[in-house]
Amino acid sequence: MPLTQEHLNHCGEGACSRWTAQQAQVCERLALKRQPIDREQAPSPQDQVVRRISRVWSGVLFSFFFFGLVLQRLSEPSSSLTPSFLSVALLLEYPMPNKALRILIADPNHTHRVVLERLFNQLGYFRIVPVSHLQELLTLVEYGSEPFDLVVINAGMASGVLDLHDFVIYNPQVRHGWVYNAQPSGLRSVPVGRRSSMHWSQAPLPDLASLRLLMARVDVQVDASQRPWERLLRQGLGG
Repeated sequence: MPLTQEHLNHCGEGACSRWTAQQAQVCERLALKRQPIDREQAPSPQDQVVRRISRVWSGVLFSFFFFGLVLQRLSEPSSSLTPSFLSVALLLEYPMPNKALRILIADPNHTHRVVLERLFNQLGYFRIVPVSHLQELLTLVEYGSEPFDLVVINAGMASGVLDLHDFVIYNPQVRHGWVYNAQPSGLRSVPVGRRSSMHWSQAPLPDLASLRLLMARVDVQVDASQRPWERLLRQGLGG
Protein backbone atom coordinates (compact mmCIF):
# COMPACT_ATOMS: atom_id res chain seq x y z
CA MET A 1 0.00 0.00 0.00
CA PRO A 2 1.55 3.36 -0.93
CA LEU A 3 2.54 5.80 1.78
CA THR A 4 0.30 8.87 1.97
CA GLN A 5 0.54 12.28 3.64
CA GLU A 6 -1.85 11.04 6.34
CA HIS A 7 0.79 8.53 7.41
CA LEU A 8 3.32 11.31 7.74
CA ASN A 9 0.95 13.40 9.89
CA HIS A 10 0.22 10.58 12.33
CA CYS A 11 3.50 8.73 12.44
CA GLY A 12 6.15 11.40 11.84
CA GLU A 13 8.19 12.43 8.84
CA GLY A 14 11.48 11.04 10.11
CA ALA A 15 10.43 7.41 9.83
CA CYS A 16 8.70 7.52 6.45
CA SER A 17 11.76 6.50 4.43
CA ARG A 18 12.23 3.32 6.41
CA TRP A 19 8.59 2.05 6.30
CA THR A 20 7.69 -1.17 4.69
CA ALA A 21 4.34 -1.92 3.17
CA GLN A 22 3.28 -3.86 6.31
CA GLN A 23 4.29 -0.97 8.57
CA ALA A 24 2.37 1.46 6.39
CA GLN A 25 -0.78 -0.65 6.76
CA VAL A 26 -0.39 -0.78 10.54
CA CYS A 27 0.10 2.99 10.65
CA GLU A 28 -2.98 3.53 8.51
CA ARG A 29 -5.11 1.43 10.87
CA LEU A 30 -3.87 3.50 13.82
CA ALA A 31 -4.69 6.68 11.97
CA LEU A 32 -8.27 5.51 11.34
CA LYS A 33 -8.70 4.69 15.03
CA ARG A 34 -7.60 8.18 15.96
CA GLN A 35 -10.20 9.90 13.78
CA PRO A 36 -12.86 11.68 15.92
CA ILE A 37 -16.38 10.28 15.93
CA ASP A 38 -19.04 12.51 14.34
CA ARG A 39 -21.45 13.75 16.96
CA GLU A 40 -24.55 15.84 16.77
CA GLN A 41 -23.58 19.46 17.04
CA ALA A 42 -24.99 21.52 19.91
CA PRO A 43 -27.55 24.16 18.89
CA SER A 44 -26.08 27.53 18.19
CA PRO A 45 -26.99 30.58 20.35
CA GLN A 46 -29.27 31.80 17.56
CA ASP A 47 -31.18 28.49 17.57
CA GLN A 48 -31.57 28.65 21.34
CA VAL A 49 -33.02 32.16 21.14
CA VAL A 50 -35.49 31.08 18.45
CA ARG A 51 -36.65 28.13 20.55
CA ARG A 52 -37.19 30.32 23.62
CA ILE A 53 -39.19 32.86 21.62
CA SER A 54 -41.34 30.06 20.22
CA ARG A 55 -42.14 28.75 23.71
CA VAL A 56 -43.03 32.25 24.96
CA TRP A 57 -45.36 32.93 22.03
CA SER A 58 -47.04 29.56 22.52
CA GLY A 59 -47.86 30.49 26.12
CA VAL A 60 -49.15 33.93 25.11
CA LEU A 61 -51.41 32.52 22.40
CA PHE A 62 -52.83 29.92 24.81
CA SER A 63 -53.60 32.63 27.39
CA PHE A 64 -55.43 34.77 24.80
CA PHE A 65 -57.39 31.74 23.65
CA PHE A 66 -58.44 30.78 27.19
CA PHE A 67 -59.54 34.26 28.25
CA GLY A 68 -61.32 34.72 24.95
CA LEU A 69 -63.46 31.68 25.74
CA VAL A 70 -64.18 33.01 29.23
CA LEU A 71 -65.28 36.42 27.93
CA GLN A 72 -67.39 34.81 25.24
CA ARG A 73 -69.25 32.68 27.78
CA LEU A 74 -69.74 35.61 30.14
CA SER A 75 -71.21 37.75 27.36
CA GLU A 76 -73.86 35.14 26.53
CA PRO A 77 -77.42 35.40 27.96
CA SER A 78 -77.89 34.54 31.61
CA SER A 79 -79.73 31.31 30.77
CA SER A 80 -76.53 29.82 29.38
CA LEU A 81 -74.39 30.77 32.38
CA THR A 82 -74.17 27.91 34.84
CA PRO A 83 -73.16 28.53 38.49
CA SER A 84 -70.12 26.31 38.15
CA PHE A 85 -68.73 28.31 35.21
CA LEU A 86 -69.37 31.61 36.98
CA SER A 87 -67.64 30.23 40.06
CA VAL A 88 -64.50 29.56 38.00
CA ALA A 89 -64.56 33.12 36.66
CA LEU A 90 -65.01 34.53 40.15
CA LEU A 91 -62.13 32.47 41.50
CA LEU A 92 -59.87 34.06 38.90
CA GLU A 93 -60.72 37.67 39.76
CA TYR A 94 -62.54 37.63 43.14
CA PRO A 95 -60.54 39.58 45.77
CA MET A 96 -59.89 38.59 49.36
CA PRO A 97 -63.09 38.75 51.46
CA ASN A 98 -63.70 41.72 53.71
CA LYS A 99 -63.81 40.05 57.12
CA ALA A 100 -65.34 43.18 58.71
CA LEU A 101 -68.71 42.71 56.96
CA ARG A 102 -71.62 42.18 59.37
CA ILE A 103 -74.11 39.50 58.27
CA LEU A 104 -77.41 38.60 59.90
CA ILE A 105 -79.14 35.26 59.19
CA ALA A 106 -82.84 34.95 60.06
CA ASP A 107 -84.37 31.48 59.75
CA PRO A 108 -86.64 29.57 62.15
CA ASN A 109 -84.92 26.29 61.22
CA HIS A 110 -81.82 25.66 63.32
CA THR A 111 -80.25 23.38 60.68
CA HIS A 112 -80.64 26.05 58.01
CA ARG A 113 -78.94 28.64 60.19
CA VAL A 114 -76.00 26.34 60.87
CA VAL A 115 -75.60 25.43 57.20
CA LEU A 116 -75.68 29.06 56.06
CA GLU A 117 -73.22 30.17 58.70
CA ARG A 118 -70.75 27.45 57.69
CA LEU A 119 -71.09 28.38 54.03
CA PHE A 120 -70.30 32.00 54.83
CA ASN A 121 -67.31 30.81 56.88
CA GLN A 122 -66.02 28.90 53.85
CA LEU A 123 -66.13 32.16 51.89
CA GLY A 124 -64.15 33.96 54.60
CA TYR A 125 -66.90 35.78 56.53
CA PHE A 126 -67.17 35.29 60.30
CA ARG A 127 -69.05 38.29 61.73
CA ILE A 128 -72.37 36.48 61.54
CA VAL A 129 -75.40 36.77 63.82
CA PRO A 130 -78.04 33.99 63.50
CA VAL A 131 -81.58 34.60 64.81
CA SER A 132 -84.61 32.33 64.89
CA HIS A 133 -87.48 34.78 65.52
CA LEU A 134 -88.75 37.80 63.66
CA GLN A 135 -88.71 39.94 66.79
CA GLU A 136 -85.01 39.24 67.28
CA LEU A 137 -84.38 40.36 63.71
CA LEU A 138 -86.26 43.64 64.18
CA THR A 139 -84.57 44.38 67.50
CA LEU A 140 -81.02 43.79 66.25
CA VAL A 141 -81.56 45.86 63.12
CA GLU A 142 -83.35 48.70 64.89
CA TYR A 143 -80.99 49.10 67.84
CA GLY A 144 -77.74 48.00 66.27
CA SER A 145 -74.72 50.23 66.74
CA GLU A 146 -73.91 50.03 63.04
CA PRO A 147 -75.76 48.89 59.91
CA PHE A 148 -75.72 45.31 58.75
CA ASP A 149 -73.94 44.83 55.44
CA LEU A 150 -76.18 41.87 54.58
CA VAL A 151 -79.42 40.49 56.04
CA VAL A 152 -80.33 36.99 54.84
CA ILE A 153 -83.96 36.12 55.57
CA ASN A 154 -86.13 33.08 55.02
CA ALA A 155 -89.31 34.43 53.41
CA GLY A 156 -91.43 32.02 55.45
CA MET A 157 -90.44 33.77 58.69
CA ALA A 158 -92.19 37.01 57.78
CA SER A 159 -95.03 35.65 55.67
CA GLY A 160 -98.09 37.83 56.27
CA VAL A 161 -96.39 39.71 59.12
CA LEU A 162 -93.66 41.91 57.64
CA ASP A 163 -93.16 43.35 54.18
CA LEU A 164 -89.56 42.26 53.60
CA HIS A 165 -89.31 44.34 50.42
CA ASP A 166 -89.97 47.63 52.22
CA PHE A 167 -88.01 46.50 55.26
CA VAL A 168 -84.82 46.16 53.22
CA ILE A 169 -85.29 48.92 50.66
CA TYR A 170 -86.19 51.73 53.05
CA ASN A 171 -84.21 50.73 56.12
CA PRO A 172 -80.95 52.70 56.61
CA GLN A 173 -79.67 49.97 58.94
CA VAL A 174 -79.65 47.39 56.10
CA ARG A 175 -77.26 47.82 53.20
CA HIS A 176 -78.11 44.60 51.37
CA GLY A 177 -80.92 42.12 51.81
CA TRP A 178 -81.41 38.65 50.41
CA VAL A 179 -84.74 36.87 50.75
CA TYR A 180 -84.70 33.16 49.90
CA ASN A 181 -87.48 30.59 49.81
CA ALA A 182 -89.56 33.34 48.19
CA GLN A 183 -92.76 32.44 46.36
CA PRO A 184 -93.16 33.75 42.79
CA SER A 185 -96.31 35.65 43.77
CA GLY A 186 -94.40 37.49 46.48
CA LEU A 187 -91.64 38.81 44.22
CA ARG A 188 -91.84 42.56 43.69
CA SER A 189 -89.98 44.97 41.46
CA VAL A 190 -87.19 46.95 43.06
CA PRO A 191 -86.67 50.70 42.50
CA VAL A 192 -83.80 51.46 40.17
CA GLY A 193 -81.93 53.42 42.84
CA ARG A 194 -81.95 50.44 45.24
CA ARG A 195 -81.83 47.57 42.78
CA SER A 196 -78.29 46.56 43.73
CA SER A 197 -79.24 46.17 47.43
CA MET A 198 -82.26 43.82 47.18
CA HIS A 199 -81.92 40.20 46.08
CA TRP A 200 -84.50 37.44 45.77
CA SER A 201 -84.18 33.66 45.48
CA GLN A 202 -86.80 30.93 45.19
CA ALA A 203 -84.37 28.27 46.45
CA PRO A 204 -85.45 26.69 49.76
CA LEU A 205 -81.86 26.97 51.00
CA PRO A 206 -78.98 28.74 49.22
CA ASP A 207 -75.90 26.77 48.24
CA LEU A 208 -72.25 27.80 48.14
CA ALA A 209 -72.32 28.87 44.49
CA SER A 210 -75.33 31.14 45.09
CA LEU A 211 -73.70 32.75 48.11
CA ARG A 212 -70.50 33.31 46.16
CA LEU A 213 -72.41 35.15 43.44
CA LEU A 214 -74.26 37.20 46.04
CA MET A 215 -71.08 38.26 47.82
CA ALA A 216 -69.60 39.35 44.50
CA ARG A 217 -72.15 42.19 44.65
CA VAL A 218 -72.15 42.81 48.37
CA ASP A 219 -68.40 42.74 49.03
CA VAL A 220 -67.26 45.42 46.58
CA GLN A 221 -63.84 46.58 47.77
CA VAL A 222 -62.34 48.21 44.68
CA ASP A 223 -63.49 50.33 41.81
CA ALA A 224 -65.42 48.46 39.14
CA SER A 225 -62.91 49.54 36.48
CA GLN A 226 -60.29 47.43 38.30
CA ARG A 227 -62.57 44.36 38.22
CA PRO A 228 -63.17 43.49 34.55
CA TRP A 229 -65.47 40.60 35.45
CA GLU A 230 -67.97 42.66 37.43
CA ARG A 231 -69.66 44.38 34.50
CA LEU A 232 -70.06 41.11 32.61
CA LEU A 233 -71.31 39.32 35.72
CA ARG A 234 -73.94 41.98 36.29
CA GLN A 235 -75.09 41.69 32.68
CA GLY A 236 -75.26 37.90 32.93
CA LEU A 237 -77.21 38.04 36.19
CA GLY A 238 -79.61 40.69 34.88
CA GLY A 239 -78.41 43.38 37.29
